[in-house]
Amino acid sequence: MGGAALSRLWDTHPKLAFPLHVFSLGVIGWVTIGVWAQGSSWVAVSILAFLFVFDVASLVIATIDAAQRGWSKSDGM
Repeated sequence: MGGAALSRLWDTHPKLAFPLHVFSLGVIGWVTIGVWAQGSSWVAVSILAFLFVFDVASLVIATIDAAQRGWSKSDGM
């Protein structure tokens, strides 16, 4: 749900979406570290690590796309 909201925000307000996306990366990262530090199951840690990697990849793709479009709203939507 949050990913869908961030992706829509990248289309309309990319300069606001960037810090929010970085914040969400930080939250997922801290939760992953906290779960790992508590010695939880590898399944839980693996799922959170996958979410972190997926969020990082989407941040990179969205940033590149927004930078190529000059950080402006797309005309197609």
